[in-house]
Amino acid sequence: NAKEDYSDTVAEGGYISQDPKAGETIRENQTVTVVYSKGHKPTTEEKNALAKAKDYSEMMHMSKQGIYDQLTSAYGEKFTAEEAQYAVDHLDD
Repeated sequence: NAKEDYSDTVAEGGYISQDPKAGETIRENQTVTVVYSKGHKPTTEEKNALAKAKDYSEMMHMSKQGIYDQLTSAYGEKFTAEEAQYAVDHLDD
C-alpha cells in the first residue's frame, strides 16, 4: 500500500517511512504501507501562484516559460521566483 505525505526534509518522490518497519516480521496477508514524499507543503502564495498558472495555461495556452515570466513580472502577478517556480513545476499535477 503506497501513500504520500508532505515533508520538509525528504525531496518529492523520496521514501519517508514504512509500516511495519524494515526488518520486522509480518503476518501473512498483512498490509505493508510505504509513505513517499510530496515535497514540502505548499504555502498559500505557492497555491495562489499555481492557480494563476493553471488559468494562464488553460485559457491563454501560454508556455511554462511565459507563465513563469508573467507570474514574476512587476507588471503581472508579482510572485517571487520561488513561488512561480513551484507553480510551473506543479502545473501537470
